[in-house]
Amino acid sequence: MAKRLDLWRFCPHYPYPPPGRRWANGLQAANIVTFVTHVTHAVAEARGVTEKDQWILSNCTERPVWRVMLWYNNPYHFFTGWVEASITNGEPSQTDKVFGGEHPMWLVTCRSPMLSRRDEQIGPGRIDTFFDEWLPTIVNEVRRLARGAEYAASMHQEVVSKDGLSRPAATVGMENLAADAPPAHKELKAAAKKKRSRLTRALAASIAFSGTDKSDSSKPLAPHPN
Repeated sequence: MAKRLDLWRFCPHYPYPPPGRRWANGLQAANIVTFVTHVTHAVAEARGVTEKDQWILSNCTERPVWRVMLWYNNPYHFFTGWVEASITNGEPSQTDKVFGGEHPMWLVTCRSPMLSRRDEQIGPGRIDTFFDEWLPTIVNEVRRLARGAEYAASMHQEVVSKDGLSRPAATVGMENLAADAPPAHKELKAAAKKKRSRLTRALAASIAFSGTDKSDSSKPLAPHPN
């Protein structure tokens, strides 16, 4: 798994806080840089404060997970703002995403096109595009851990990134994966193909084994090694 994570363009690491505290410093590895954040864990309990007391800004959170603060006086992050990661109920505008993940961000910016446009290299506008591109990666990994590489590849879905509301692409699966797809997606496709090849060989061996001569019932057949 560590090798797979090395292929990610972005990888957050939010260690659980020590006893008596609900927050801890977190790290965000992005390509060749690493940012430091301040993360409050909703499930952590301290001094009588629990998950039900978690202060959230989103109006569609079903259950909070993290609050990531990007403080202005933090020299180890280039954004300033308030970020949440939660389980959503999808209401009121995207009810088909019930119990999916949500990642709303409220960032300090200005009216400059260099910061607000999606096709620029820096600024909150670029972050919208970035997460539309990256979020399928973490969804694939969650499915892979829960159901295996073949299932994750079969359910892979890109995002149609645009201003306003980005929606899932109509195509599901990795049969038509683009040549310039992220390395993590290519690795998953290869792993799923390898898994299918192994299952095919094992099934063929099992079928061949079941067809052997069983006329001598005095000699019990040993279980097939696969």
